[in-house]
Amino acid sequence: MTGFRAKLVCLAVTCGTLALSATVGGNFAWAQIAALPPSGNNYAPIPLVTMPSAPSPVVSPPPSAAPPSVVVEPGPISLGAPVESGALNEINPESIGLLAPKDGGLGYNLWKGTPRALLDRILPALELPTASPTLNALAQRFLLSTASAPEGTAIGNQSLTAMRADKLVRLGDATDAWKLALIAKPNQIDDITMRLVAEAALISPSSNDVCAALPDLMKTHTSVEWQKALFVCQARANDLKGAQLSLDILHAQSVKDDAFFALAEKNIMLPGKQLPRQLTPLKPLTLALLRQIDMPLREELYAHPDAALVPELLKTKAMDDNRRLELADRSAAHGLIDAATLAGVYQSVGFTPDMVGAAALSKETGARLRAILYQAASKDINPQNRAVDAVKFLQSMDAGELSGAVAQLLASIVDTLQPSPDFNASSDSMALIYILAGKPEKALAWIAIARTASIGMQGVATGLLNAWPLMVFSGLESDKDYARDLALWLDTTLKSPETKPGVVPDMRAARKMAASILMLLDAEGFAVPEDSWAKVTDAPEFEKRALPPPLLMDRLRAAGVTNRRGEAVLDSLIAVNAETEMQLATTLPIIRTLRLVGLTAEAANLAREQAAKILPLNPAAK
Repeated sequence: MTGFRAKLVCLAVTCGTLALSATVGGNFAWAQIAALPPSGNNYAPIPLVTMPSAPSPVVSPPPSAAPPSVVVEPGPISLGAPVESGALNEINPESIGLLAPKDGGLGYNLWKGTPRALLDRILPALELPTASPTLNALAQRFLLSTASAPEGTAIGNQSLTAMRADKLVRLGDATDAWKLALIAKPNQIDDITMRLVAEAALISPSSNDVCAALPDLMKTHTSVEWQKALFVCQARANDLKGAQLSLDILHAQSVKDDAFFALAEKNIMLPGKQLPRQLTPLKPLTLALLRQIDMPLREELYAHPDAALVPELLKTKAMDDNRRLELADRSAAHGLIDAATLAGVYQSVGFTPDMVGAAALSKETGARLRAILYQAASKDINPQNRAVDAVKFLQSMDAGELSGAVAQLLASIVDTLQPSPDFNASSDSMALIYILAGKPEKALAWIAIARTASIGMQGVATGLLNAWPLMVFSGLESDKDYARDLALWLDTTLKSPETKPGVVPDMRAARKMAASILMLLDAEGFAVPEDSWAKVTDAPEFEKRALPPPLLMDRLRAAGVTNRRGEAVLDSLIAVNAETEMQLATTLPIIRTLRLVGLTAEAANLAREQAAKILPLNPAAK
C-alpha cells in the first residue's frame, strides 16, 4: 500500500451502510435467503489472500530512474486446453474448470466459507452480461475457475457446473461453456442446459466440434429438440436426405418453432428468397440458418440480441448497416467483443476511396464516422493524418463508450506513432487513449510531452487536468505529487467561471462531479483530506434511483471482510444487475470489496472505468 493510500479497516462500518435506507430494487426475491444466519456470526474470518500492493509510479521520472511499474489492465485470457491441474481441497466433480490460478483463475479456495445452500439460492439470480467490461471479464474468470466446491448439501435442481455453463452462455462465451460441458461428468449437465450450450456453440468457433459430437450426445440426451441442431449440421454438410429426415421427426413429435421451420423448409430445403416475417426473439439455431442463407437481415434483429448471438450477428448482411454498426459499438464498449472483431465490422462497411481519403472532413456521424476514420487511419502512412483521425474518432464518442474494445482499437491506430513534440496539440489525447485502453505504460511518454506542451497550449493543459483521476487509478501518479495534484485538480474543477456582474454561477454540477471522484478515490484506497471533502459537502444529492436490496449490500460487505472471494464476486455482479445501469452508490462498495479479497487490479480498473463516465474527457471543445 502506498504512502497516500487510506487504510480500509473501517470497511465493515462504512460499506455496509451505503444502501440500508434505499428502496429495494431489482427483481430477485432476497427474502428467500433472509432466514439464513447473519454472516458475521457463523463464519470465522479467513486471512486475506496475499496480493501485490497497487503500485503508483512517478509520472515524470528523472532520467536516471528505472521505468516505473504500472497497473496494467488484464487482456483477454488465452484459455488453451482445459486446465484441471492443481491440488484441490477435496475431489468433487463440480470442482472442474478451465482456469487454474496460474492461468487467471480466482483460486482453489474460491468458495471457502460460503455454504452450498446459499450459493444454490443466489447464483441463479446472476444476470449477465453487465454494462461494465471490467466486471464482465471478472465474471468470465469467476465462472471458469477451477475451485473446490462449496461445502454442504446442494438444494437446487441444477449442478454448480450446469449453472456455470448456463451463465457463460448468457455472458456470450459459448465456446468456453461448450468446453466446460465436455469435461464435466455426464450427470453434471442436465439435458436442457447441455442442449442450450450446444445450440449456442453452433454459432461459435466450436461449431465443427459440436457437429462432430452430436451423434454421441444424442445417444444419452434423447429430447427431440436435439434434432433441430442435427438439422443445422446436416444442412451445412449438404446432407439433404438426413436433413429431411430430421424435419420429419420434428413434425412427427409436434415440435413448434415457426421461424425455424420456415427457414428450414422454404430457404434451406427449397431455394426461397423471402425470410419469415417474425424472427424475434432471435435464437441461436435460427441465426445459424440465417447465416447459411446469407440474406440481408432486418434492423430489429440488431436491437437487443442475446450476448451469445452478437459475434455471429455482426458477420451478417444488414438491410440497414447502421444498426449493425451500433450493435458493434455497444458490444465493444461493454467488453462483449474484442478489438479485432470491432475492426472487422468497421472494415466491412463500404466507403468509396474518395470518402476514405477525406475521412477527417467526413459529414458522417456516430458509428459510421468511426468506421470511415478507422479505415482511413489503417491505410494512411502519414503520422500526422493518423493522429488527426484518432483524435476525431475519440471526439465522436460519448463518455460511456470510452472503455473496452473501443479504446483498445483506438490504441492500435496510434501504436505506430512515436511520441514527439510534433504531436504537441494531440499529446493529451494520445495519453488518454492509452490510459482508457488499459496500457498506462505507453501513456507515460505522451504525458511527459503533454506536460511540456500544456505550458503554451490551454487545450492540452485542460485535457491533462481532466484526465488526472484516471492517471491515479492507472498507477501513473507518484506518492510525493499526489496531495499537491489532488488539490490542484479539485480547485480547478471547482473554480467559478466568469459571469456577468451580480450573477452567481451555478456550481452544483461541478461539485457533484468532484464529489463522485473523491468517493471513488476513497473507495480505491487513496487518502482524501478533510478539507477536500469540505469543498464538496454542499453538492446536491445524487439522483435517487432504485438500489440493490440492503440485504445484498450487507452480504457483499460481509463477504469482503471475511475474504469469501467467490461470494464477494458473485454479490458484486448481482448488485450491478439489480439496476439498469451502474450507480456510484453501488460501485463504491464493490470496489472496496474487490480490494479486500485481493482483486486489486479489477478494483482499480472498475474505479477508472466509472471515473471515465463522470469526467469531462471528450476533447471536442479544445
